[in-house]
Amino acid sequence: MAADLSALVPLFVENYHGVRKWRCGFPSWLGAAFMFSSHDAVLDVVELKKLGRDIRKKPGSFSAGVEAVMAAWASVSSDPGEGVYLMKMAWKALVAACFAPGPHLSMASVVLAEHVQRDDFKRVSRSARRYYAAQRSDHSIITGADDAVPSLLMVLSPMDVPTAATRTESMYQTVRPWFGHNDAQALAQVLVVGGAKKLDPGRVMAMRNALRRAGAKVVDPSALGLLVLASCDHEWLSGLVAQVSAELSASRVPARRFGKATRDTLATVLVALAVADDPQVGLVRAVHLNAVARLVARLQPGAVG
Repeated sequence: MAADLSALVPLFVENYHGVRKWRCGFPSWLGAAFMFSSHDAVLDVVELKKLGRDIRKKPGSFSAGVEAVMAAWASVSSDPGEGVYLMKMAWKALVAACFAPGPHLSMASVVLAEHVQRDDFKRVSRSARRYYAAQRSDHSIITGADDAVPSLLMVLSPMDVPTAATRTESMYQTVRPWFGHNDAQALAQVLVVGGAKKLDPGRVMAMRNALRRAGAKVVDPSALGLLVLASCDHEWLSGLVAQVSAELSASRVPARRFGKATRDTLATVLVALAVADDPQVGLVRAVHLNAVARLVARLQPGAVG
């Protein structure tokens, strides 16, 4: 495995309980802890809070309730102050490309700042918007705010925009019979970004069934897609997910009131990170950032569903 789960899980638990000293809500705890752990780092909550205050001084919709996660990314960069500045510039480029502000866009600014040189922020943001528009015009499901990160991932791949849009729609039609509309779209996006051109849907169902037999309830199709990309050994992966979920439960990560599904999904992403090849690590991190944004958005006042 690319990472040692026996070291990764305790590191995540340590970071999670450390960031809880900052009362920013459990989705941000998950995101910040994952960010540090995926970089093999232990968080410093004092520095994290300081960076968070700096981020909150920016335009109000920049932080969008996920400043702890953004501060975590800045903290693990070589120059934390420069990291905050790069995220701000990335966010402005995405807003200029007509993406709507919110937690998903704030997480997209992390992805853009992590993978793209500052001089290319505007060009990549415009390309991401073209992919977003292509999906919106050609796809039977209305593209939403949670497609900001996948749109970026598409244009960061070797595919051009028309190819990415066509492959996503084809993959969506492949998996749609077994998943709801939005779930099928999220799954298709991860599979295409991960390099799948064609896929036997039996692989996806075999992975989902193996997780169910292991007692894992993974409600995020993006996380399921990460495992499908990682290996065809469904029983091995599902066993790892069940093992990690049990360890997280014993460590009260997250607290029981947040439900088994959240913990099982987190276990899935941690396993995906451990078994990912180097090129896939960025995809795993981005998928988790988008999941955190989704949780934050659901918990914000006025959220529906």
